[in-house]
Amino acid sequence: MLVSRLVDHAVACRPEGIDIVTRINMGVDGDSAVALALARLDGISRDLVARGVSPETIRVAARPGNDIFPPGMSEVEVSFRKAAPGAGEASTRAPATPRLNTPSGTI
Repeated sequence: MLVSRLVDHAVACRPEGIDIVTRINMGVDGDSAVALALARLDGISRDLVARGVSPETIRVAARPGNDIFPPGMSEVEVSFRKAAPGAGEASTRAPATPRLNTPSGTI
């Protein structure tokens, strides 16, 4: 259900990109840790693509980690990315005019 809500949110806000990161937790998942991590990434990615999110906007990664929570909780982190502002887009103010400061000779 949470994945479904995540997909709904991604489709609605149309981010520039989506990063999906999962943990490889050998302590909880044992020898199947890598396979389970890849299956989580595959499942979420397929759901996103099936709902219209472009595969070109999705980045996936797996990293080692130990959860303090029971299996099934906090296994995947999802971040929505916005494009970095281009030159001149970060500010609407015109650049300041340079000034020449000349010493007046007085203190």
